Amino acid sequence: MPDLLLEFLSEEIPARMQARAAEDLKKMVTDRLVAAGLSYEGAKAFATPRRLALGAGAIALLAFALVARDRAWPPFQQRKARVFSALARQISTRRGADDANLAVAIQSVHRALDRANGAILLSGDVPEFLRRHPEFKPLRVDFERFFETSKRRFFGGESSMDDDFAAEQLAQFVSKLARRERSG
Repeated sequence: MPDLLLEFLSEEIPARMQARAAEDLKKMVTDRLVAAGLSYEGAKAFATPRRLALGAGAIALLAFALVARDRAWPPFQQRKARVFSALARQISTRRGADDANLAVAIQSVHRALDRANGAILLSGDVPEFLRRHPEFKPLRVDFERFFETSKRRFFGGESSMDDDFAAEQLAQFVSKLARRERSG
């Protein structure tokens, strides 16, 4: 007798396909348990013309549910992407003071800001962005400094003498964005 029984109403699946669907459910759940490094006592799939069921050890299924929630597997809602956290990791792995790395890093920040905004974010759009994303309001001066550096870098035609400082400032700006993103 299983410790826990999951039952799904499956009226939309034709009756002749229920047995196969039950076995697919069993395989999917047990494969994910194994992939997550969790053991289970055993699992058995059941099927009727209108229901699918899976019985397994309760501890394993509880652990599976926690892993599914953590990794945002269905039926759990997909969590909001943390674009700045990913960018902070990316920038920290390819730190370098040369022109090419700094230009690529600035472009990456622009793309992350665009994704967070849902559209291309220009310097004139920052006040509206900060109004819609109040967690970033304390970074208003950093946003202005970033857009000024970007403008000077790509449109000013000059190579700044403080590229090392600009690269370090950029990394700090992205780290601040990531912290605000996690807290918001």
